[in-house]
Amino acid sequence: DPTETASSNSHLYISNDYGFSFVKKSNLLLQPGTSTPAVITDYFPSRGDKGTNENIIFWDRQHNLLFLTKDGGISFRLVTHNFTIHNGMTPHPTNPNILASCLEGDSACSNLYISESYGQSWFLASGSVTNFFWGETGYDSPLTVFIQKKEANGLHSVYMSEQLFKPNDRTRRRVVANIEDFVVSNQYMFYTKTKNATSHAQQLFSSADRLTFSPCQFPLNLVEFFYLIADARENQVFATVLHDLQGTAHLYISESQGIR
Repeated sequence: DPTETASSNSHLYISNDYGFSFVKKSNLLLQPGTSTPAVITDYFPSRGDKGTNENIIFWDRQHNLLFLTKDGGISFRLVTHNFTIHNGMTPHPTNPNILASCLEGDSACSNLYISESYGQSWFLASGSVTNFFWGETGYDSPLTVFIQKKEANGLHSVYMSEQLFKPNDRTRRRVVANIEDFVVSNQYMFYTKTKNATSHAQQLFSSADRLTFSPCQFPLNLVEFFYLIADARENQVFATVLHDLQGTAHLYISESQGIR
């Protein structure tokens, strides 16, 4: 349907032979206690099943239902919740049983829930979350999570945990405070701060290999308003910087520390 509603029709077809044939699966995804098919609005393939594409989560946004398959759609398990899913699921990059979702809030600020049981049970990791990142393989422990939280002063703090922010987690610590935005990409971490409150000019800070943050230095003496980290692989950072509010931007390439 052009406009999604609780009574919309939804048809799910899955191919297990690279698209040569498809099998309709809608009859296996039913609303609880009825013969009415669920309204599948999104799906989230696992990043941690080593390329088998067998672990997939299907989401019925209208009825707050999750359908989980671990065999590529041959069978499904229905999971219902007493909380509202707003922004879908984010599977863990290496462990197919770990899921995260921002729930019970608006799009800008919500509670982050994490599951270690492929959606069977969930725990509250943190409230007031505006963004989060899984740790990066090779630079963080397997259960590392970074969360960006909105504080009472309107700015943000970033916290990290090596135990998924579980209850009684003793690895939780604050990474940085009083910032505007935060990004994790491979060995690099970035955050921005307001440099001039009147002009809204920004300053970008970078950390390589989880070491101390340093201010980034760009070769042109221009005001900086916005940053986009286009790529941070192969020991270099590609960053786009907006230099005025009319849309003038430049692309920069850094040295290995991501600072100059």
